[in-house]
Amino acid sequence: MMSMRFDFRDIFQAPRIAFSLQRLWLQSIGLLGGYSFYLLCTYAAFALGGHDLAHRWSYSGLFPCVIGQALPWYSWIIAVIGFFGTGFVLMATGAAVSRAAYMHLKGNVFYTWKEALCFAFSKKAGSLIGAPLAVGLIIGMTVFGGLFIGFISKLILPVGAVTISLLTVIIFAAGLFLIFTILAFCLSIILAPAIVATTDDDAFEGIFQSFSIIHAQPWRFLLYESLTAVLAILGLATLAFFAKLAWGASNTVIVLGMGQDYGNISYQATAYVQQWLYPVVSYIRAIAGSAADPFFFSQDFMLRHLPAMQQSAAIITAIFMLIIGGVIISFPMAVWNTGQTILFILIKNLKESDNLLDRIDDEEEVDEKDVSEITRQPDTA
Repeated sequence: MMSMRFDFRDIFQAPRIAFSLQRLWLQSIGLLGGYSFYLLCTYAAFALGGHDLAHRWSYSGLFPCVIGQALPWYSWIIAVIGFFGTGFVLMATGAAVSRAAYMHLKGNVFYTWKEALCFAFSKKAGSLIGAPLAVGLIIGMTVFGGLFIGFISKLILPVGAVTISLLTVIIFAAGLFLIFTILAFCLSIILAPAIVATTDDDAFEGIFQSFSIIHAQPWRFLLYESLTAVLAILGLATLAFFAKLAWGASNTVIVLGMGQDYGNISYQATAYVQQWLYPVVSYIRAIAGSAADPFFFSQDFMLRHLPAMQQSAAIITAIFMLIIGGVIISFPMAVWNTGQTILFILIKNLKESDNLLDRIDDEEEVDEKDVSEITRQPDTA
């Protein structure tokens, strides 16, 4: 078991714990699965809506968006399914990363990435979506109650106006409860993967902890979340910076050996990636300007006419560049999910004096039973 101080200094362990082949692999395959589902559903929505996919691809590339587009209702249904389906995959992936990080903190070095995926997607899928759905249902019922009271008061005018005025204090209290519940809903989306991964409990625990943290530890939660976000951003910037240096160094060495042919392939591959990522390129440049050059594209790359073999090699290289980029993006996400795990362990210990690292959950009980059964078997040799 790793030693913890149970204060904000433990959050600084998140990048180191996240920078692991297991956690990066889990986060990468989850990101790839969720993104692929979103991409498929979004382009399917465009296709069913009568849009020219070739034109849409040239405009949106790998990041299509249906917002502001003229689409029929059934295309919107598919797009919404893609959006929420991607959200679920990312939440479940977050739970898998949190589970792997939790086991690492407990000193369980034999916990595999397959066990983490099975835990998140098979065992705890209902709990992950159950907590936000339940809190969202409370919000919906509160809003519906307010609309119903307003509608009834409108029907019985002028008595309704007097009735509403007499209920001012109750309505104000209901408004406060609604704001509190909305905050708990946002927290449940953020913390549900870590809560499920560390407690091995059901959706009710996620609901309870969401309201409890908002009430008992709001400022510490905001402080720890801010620190985790800063670490994730710094992790992304650091890894992207060194990845860009590594790419430039490897290109230089190979060009010295192979000649300008590889230089043309590398340039063409970069042009393809920049074209496919055009929306992201434009957004980052609009936000960061020249400050993004050390970590991102520092210039515009134009497609060239190359021989067929070099063109094929450029496309293959571009695909691998996207995969490398996906791993780089996965690192801050893994830092974030690992940070949520540490954050919840800290807050749980502060609120309830309950050290989750000392807890033995269902999976570990099964493992201990298997070990004890093996040790009790007689030696027949």
